[in-house]
Amino acid sequence: MLFDPEPSVVFLNIGTNDLSRPDYTHEGLKERYRFIFTQIAERLPDTKVYFMAFYPMNEAKMSHPMAFGLRTNELTTEANAAVKEVCAEFSFVEYLDCNEGLRDEAGRLKEEFAIDGVHMWPEAYALVLEALKPYLEAL
Repeated sequence: MLFDPEPSVVFLNIGTNDLSRPDYTHEGLKERYRFIFTQIAERLPDTKVYFMAFYPMNEAKMSHPMAFGLRTNELTTEANAAVKEVCAEFSFVEYLDCNEGLRDEAGRLKEEFAIDGVHMWPEAYALVLEALKPYLEAL
């Protein structure tokens, strides 16, 4: 789906479900992103990629501790650091952290934004959009 329209800019917000897999590793996640970015470089050499950081989560809002597999806010933070490293390996990829205002003082997704601890209410996405606006307006 990504290659046929030949976009000049791509905003990627994918991969958080990988954190729920029982066989998840940071290295495996990094390899999957290297593969994606390499494919984009080969097939869309003039395309700019913005990778959006994974959103924070709030385990206290989960109805069951294993509702989203092994995913925790700590793991999400570590995964963001791992993907940020991979983004730096590719000159056409920029890592964007659009999570300003989503976290509470402990670094968790604010309770008022958390539907189930992972998914967010529209008010949270409004903050994400505000963070994206400078990039969108520059297009």
